[in-house]
Amino acid sequence: MKRPERMKFSSRLLMFITPIGVAIGLYEAWFLAGKLAFVMALQILLLAIITIVVVRVVRRESRKRSGP
Repeated sequence: MKRPERMKFSSRLLMFITPIGVAIGLYEAWFLAGKLAFVMALQILLLAIITIVVVRVVRRESRKRSGP
């Protein structure tokens, strides 16, 4: 088997389980650290926004290079 075929299942599993783990972690952090969990959630949101912006810029630049 080629590597991408082996990784198909595990990448889907990671994409499904990671947000659940983060949500559970933030829930538990709320009881342990209170308002600090809110700061953690804002940090995660900021990183997600930055990631989305970078991906969009890279895709736009890639389309410009490839041309019509």
